[in-house]
Amino acid sequence: MWESKIARRNVTEPFSRPSPMSYESSSPKALLALAVLSCCCSSNNPGADTSSLAGSGGGPTDPSVGGTAGTGAGGDSGSTAGGTAGQGGTGGQGGTTVVVVMSSGGDSGTAGDMTAPSVCGDGKVDPKLKEECDDGNVASMDGCSETCTLESGWSCPFPGVACEAAKCGDGIRAGKEACDFGATPPDGCDPTTCTVAPGYACDATGCHLTVCGDKVTEGSEGCDDGNDNWGDGCTPDCNREPDCSGASCTTTCGDGLLLPGNTTEPCDDGNDAAGDGCSPTCAVEPGYVCMPASQAATGQLLLPVVYRDMIKRQDPGGHPNFEVTPMPPMLFTGIVGPLGTPLDMDGKPAYAATPTTDTINATNGWTTNATDFSTWFRDSDYSKTVLDSLTLTETPPGSGAFVFAETQFFPLDGRGWNDVPIVTSAHNYSFTSELHYWFQWAGGEVLTFFGDDDVWVFVNKKLAVDIGGIHGPITQSVTLDDATNTQLGLGLVQGSVYEIAVFQAERHVTGSQYELTLEGFNVGRSECTSVCGDGIVTPDELCDEGADQNTGGYGHCAPDCKTRGGFCGDGIVQPEGHEDCDDGNTVLGDGCDSTCRKEGVR
Repeated sequence: MWESKIARRNVTEPFSRPSPMSYESSSPKALLALAVLSCCCSSNNPGADTSSLAGSGGGPTDPSVGGTAGTGAGGDSGSTAGGTAGQGGTGGQGGTTVVVVMSSGGDSGTAGDMTAPSVCGDGKVDPKLKEECDDGNVASMDGCSETCTLESGWSCPFPGVACEAAKCGDGIRAGKEACDFGATPPDGCDPTTCTVAPGYACDATGCHLTVCGDKVTEGSEGCDDGNDNWGDGCTPDCNREPDCSGASCTTTCGDGLLLPGNTTEPCDDGNDAAGDGCSPTCAVEPGYVCMPASQAATGQLLLPVVYRDMIKRQDPGGHPNFEVTPMPPMLFTGIVGPLGTPLDMDGKPAYAATPTTDTINATNGWTTNATDFSTWFRDSDYSKTVLDSLTLTETPPGSGAFVFAETQFFPLDGRGWNDVPIVTSAHNYSFTSELHYWFQWAGGEVLTFFGDDDVWVFVNKKLAVDIGGIHGPITQSVTLDDATNTQLGLGLVQGSVYEIAVFQAERHVTGSQYELTLEGFNVGRSECTSVCGDGIVTPDELCDEGADQNTGGYGHCAPDCKTRGGFCGDGIVQPEGHEDCDDGNTVLGDGCDSTCRKEGVR
């Protein structure tokens, strides 16, 4: 439509072109009248798609009669995005008082199609391009090939989103599957979830048990240095440990110790696995939040322990200090020195009994000499090493006190040398045990031990509990307060990390009891959980489009990120997805295309 406006002016006044806003401000009736006038007084051509009219006209010599109205220049011809409207031409110059008719340009051309042509990798499935999927990239080996065809063993239900394994148990490892050997997988590969079981490692050929101590770090092992020693960075059960070579312990990524204010470790979940929220470098992974949590949050503490099964002295090659009949049984302190005595350079108790003699008697705690004693807690020809664990249970629940208690403590029956004691018994009475635990000192922690025979507890490498000798069950306790810290010279500083080491020996057949209580020794480690609704799909989520899109409707993820709504390829024809077929796949050439439309019907 042409819009017109009448203006009276003196010919001597300079001409001023009205702004487009002046047209828009006119009332509908005025615009209609102006339009009619324009039609009567000017050469009218609306110039729809090709608007091009040059302004013309001039005023007559009679000043009482206005000049012929000038016609406005039309807009440029419409192009892809539409032509620009032409501005009105300058009115003809007439008499003193004239009528100037201003016309706007022609209508804009029809907007062209600005949609980019569909291509593989744009995240939109286009059957016309023979696409069966489109995950938003042109990489292969991720379920959707570089030509947007579906790869074997994969499913790509949502365009523009990463593809996933089609089915656990189809024999094709895809998506988040850690293993997939078909319907009958080997031990170590879960047939339902296609995940690797703890204690196993799997590769393309199969699964096998991991062996801690074989110097090969694999599976869930954090390290494997081939020995059963503490203090070398790798625990006997193949987990990383803090470095306690200095005045206090320095935490290491993967040791499971998360300290307040430690800016170098935003998280530490006690392993070096990726995809669980805390990366192998102890950084929080995208899609997760990690919060500090007590190692004992489950109500239990699981502590690795090393046993050494000793050959009793009555057997060939037997250890002279084991299966000794004390006369009388008695507590003997000082075998490893007075309270406050440090561990030796290897982190083991050092023999300090006097007099040093090869004759076993009550004056040296029924021991012989430093050489024999050094093999109690080291590997030697006298012993076979067995790795195990002790489970301490919070008792009562919520108390913060964790207890392991056995009145019949025979952890090596049928293990180690598997020998028989000198008296009629089914139990093994000749062994030692060693365990370590790390804690952040807050003050007031309490360690209590009840049992037999020899027991020594070291805190920050200093002797804090001494229950030496061959004797019946005895209880001793130490409270790690300021007074004890000063008295024993433990060197504890609040907020720092320290190590507890418990060494125990069972040396006589009369009984075996072991009770260890740790109260207030909790340390923090990270507990990471995925964030549903952040748009990041984590290994434990099926999908995640963001909180606004996780509606559970057709083509969308559910609010729990564990399920999804209907989609093309689920085998159900769903009108809300404009499907007129669904054969359970997005393969072309089978009558139902990759968008669930009947092929050849569009």
